[in-house]
Amino acid sequence: MRDEKGRFIKGSIIGKEHRFKKGYRGGVDFPKGHEPWNKGKQLSEELKLKLSLAHIGNHHTEESKLKIGLAKKGENNFNWKGGRYKSRGYVLILKPDHPYSNKQGYVYEHHLVMEKALNRYLLPTEIVHHINGIKDDNRIENLMLFKNHSEHKKHHLLLQKVS
Repeated sequence: MRDEKGRFIKGSIIGKEHRFKKGYRGGVDFPKGHEPWNKGKQLSEELKLKLSLAHIGNHHTEESKLKIGLAKKGENNFNWKGGRYKSRGYVLILKPDHPYSNKQGYVYEHHLVMEKALNRYLLPTEIVHHINGIKDDNRIENLMLFKNHSEHKKHHLLLQKVS
């Protein structure tokens, strides 16, 4: 319920007779011809199941995932592109067993190239810099390693002073 200024009155409850009167749908009165598709209809159990399976999310059981094709991962997925993709100009490679992989299991390719050259994992503080500024040019000649973000920032400030 609302007062004369349109504010909700604390503790008021809309009665059932008001909520279920003709045309009232959770506070929205639909214009003629724009009512919901299921207005006044009872849904069959089969249709309810189909509708619930149509909603994509993490709440599916393994059985329902198989029915709608969500269980196919990696090479079996229709959208598989070889375990590589680009994000914000950087190339990411699928390496789910890598200690610094993201939630989806991907690692930046320039990190992997630098780790291979150093023959060790990078420290979380280390920054890999692209010398020519091209983010997907991951040749070892184009990569430079800084021990922390501060050193990387100093390098960029020196480059700005020179230019």
